[in-house]
Amino acid sequence: MRLRVCLSLLTGRPLRVEGIRTGAADRLNPGLREHEVSFLRLVEKVSNGTLVEINETGTAFRLRPGVVVGGKHIHDCGDVRSSRSIGWFLEPLILLALFAKRPMSITLRGATNDCLDPAVDMFRQTTLPLLRKLGVGSTTSFAGVSIVGADAGAESNSVYDETLELRLIKRGYAGGAEGGEMELRVPVVKQLPVIRLVDEGLVKRVRGVAYAINVTPQFSNRMVDGCRGVLNNLLPDVFIFTDHNNRADGGGRSASRGYGIVLNAETTSGCSISAGCDSRYSSANRATGASGGPMVDDDDGEDLKTGGGAGDEDGDGARQARDSTASVQGGDGGVALPEDVGQRAARLLLEEVNRGGAVDSSHQALMVALAACGPAELHRFRLGPLSPSCIRALREIRRFLNVTFLLQPETEHTNTIIASCIGAGLSNVSKASR
Repeated sequence: MRLRVCLSLLTGRPLRVEGIRTGAADRLNPGLREHEVSFLRLVEKVSNGTLVEINETGTAFRLRPGVVVGGKHIHDCGDVRSSRSIGWFLEPLILLALFAKRPMSITLRGATNDCLDPAVDMFRQTTLPLLRKLGVGSTTSFAGVSIVGADAGAESNSVYDETLELRLIKRGYAGGAEGGEMELRVPVVKQLPVIRLVDEGLVKRVRGVAYAINVTPQFSNRMVDGCRGVLNNLLPDVFIFTDHNNRADGGGRSASRGYGIVLNAETTSGCSISAGCDSRYSSANRATGASGGPMVDDDDGEDLKTGGGAGDEDGDGARQARDSTASVQGGDGGVALPEDVGQRAARLLLEEVNRGGAVDSSHQALMVALAACGPAELHRFRLGPLSPSCIRALREIRRFLNVTFLLQPETEHTNTIIASCIGAGLSNVSKASR
């Protein structure tokens, strides 16, 4: 749904979706979910002239696209206890913001970390550097830059126009009564650059963030130890930051508690491969290689919670630590030990590196969307084995943009695919050419 809405706005083609969850399995709860309605309202907020009409039962909606105007906005992503996290909203929002009339500065409130969607740290460590590598935005920090409006100075507007940055204000784990907050600033482009990412390179260093929300800070250190126990056998340059959030900056007293880790492997060619895991990881994360999914959801995925399963080898101390860990999410049996979370994140990262490609599996859908919306020139980039979400994205792109990708498997040295296409040549009509 998110990719269809984005392509509808970028191409100006009206969209009508019917039969939303009308099957026998959803007869007790049919129609759009809260986070999907929130996304449609967010699209109306950042655009001008967009009209979204939802029927009474929520099983169908019609979208008449307008013009993405950007600007400064604040949006509540929904109830933290039942809605999806901020990462579910970020990826399509970035794609729309690039073609906006003005640079976008938006504050999103909700869960910053959960076991279903990409963590905010993944966007900050992997997605934004990928866009910078393609030539979008700059590394200029927006700290201290104030934009009053249309009468702002030329120097401030110049810095603001080139700013591509994500700032995490407050963390919030899914399941609590209060969430987190983050700020995203995206510049506008006249036209997307030509994508040429064939050289994936070799991994030279690994960076990461281990976060703990409303739990003891020792959990962050234990996750780092578990992760380094796997990665340090392969390369020495591994540095993982620890970020502990208490009740004051982690969503308040009523916020949910959790912990997790997000890793980013940097290659010699400047590519970034990401993976992550949290305390309530599920078997669905194996398909994406990260603590979240790509822009095209896998509706057939099943969220199966698994426990840590570690033995009590250290006597009462280990037993108390395990009991403390199990009580983080109310003792539902789906919480893993911090050491297991770190080790699993490291193995997921190694799995993504072994798959190959210039981007990981959770960024494949975004990569093909950027190439399809790019200029009418040849785009070539290397991907690993295609994920189900990337295949669905290719089908939607062919339907909306009439862009077909040529996929050439390379089985001699690596099990990768060279994807190439001629872009649709979408341009931002609201931005004057330089």
